[in-house]
Amino acid sequence: SSQLSRGGFCPIATSQARPPMPTSWTVWLEHRGVAAAFAFIGGFSDVISVERYGAFATMCTGNTIMAGRTLADPKKSLVDVLFYFIIIACFFGGAVLFHVVSLRCPQRAATYLGAVMAIVVTVCEVAQRYIVDVAVVGLEVVEIRNVYRWTVCGIAPLFGVVCAASTCGNLATTTTMISGHVLALSKIAVKWSHEGVDRDKCWITTSSIVVILFSVLGAAAGAAALYLTGGQTDWMFVPIAVLLALVLAAYDGLPKLHPDHIHIHESLFELCGADSETETAAAEEDQGYEIVKCESLV
Repeated sequence: SSQLSRGGFCPIATSQARPPMPTSWTVWLEHRGVAAAFAFIGGFSDVISVERYGAFATMCTGNTIMAGRTLADPKKSLVDVLFYFIIIACFFGGAVLFHVVSLRCPQRAATYLGAVMAIVVTVCEVAQRYIVDVAVVGLEVVEIRNVYRWTVCGIAPLFGVVCAASTCGNLATTTTMISGHVLALSKIAVKWSHEGVDRDKCWITTSSIVVILFSVLGAAAGAAALYLTGGQTDWMFVPIAVLLALVLAAYDGLPKLHPDHIHIHESLFELCGADSETETAAAEEDQGYEIVKCESLV
């Protein structure tokens, strides 16, 4: 029977004759275009999220660091610390939801969840702009900020969906974490110096460069938007959510890549001591892949 790796729902390769990377420029542009869109919107959202909430709706590392910093601040309460961990839990919930829906409708999971999450984010924006402000009329600005900051908990699941889709799906890259791409580039740089350039390394390299570049451009665009609006962030997550819903729908339409071409799978191969030429046998009729347990990770 099929089993899951400790790393999540991502399949791990088990059979022989690793296939080559895709050669079509159309396929390359489609995958890199979606990755660039995810990265750009993620970078933009990071800037808006930090400005509005003092927290990250798009990632977990930043919130973990902020929780530790808040814990050491005598002026902060336990609720302020829990705030960051609750955001992480909401992000986790979005990722879990993507995997659950993918089991039931693998071809359209991102499309369905993107639409649902766009509605949830819009409701959160309405609550923040009208309902919450009305409820706290007469309170100090700091207290108003402490009330409406909880709307981030309705936004974080959307980025959990994006992270799970890009990492474990057919995009073949993660678009919400830069450290992994920097490490991938360092590893490839060493391999190039010893083994030379090949098509597989070029595919991975361009993936990392695109994500890093467009994350920076997205953050710059977010900063420019704040400058133009005088630091006002009202309603900004509505177009962000709509755009992400459209990109998630485009993601579902991407040509399927072999799981052995996904970064996380390559890392798991090495940790498991598997041969570099192993691959996953695709079940073409349902585009599914055999999932096995990696003993060294369990």
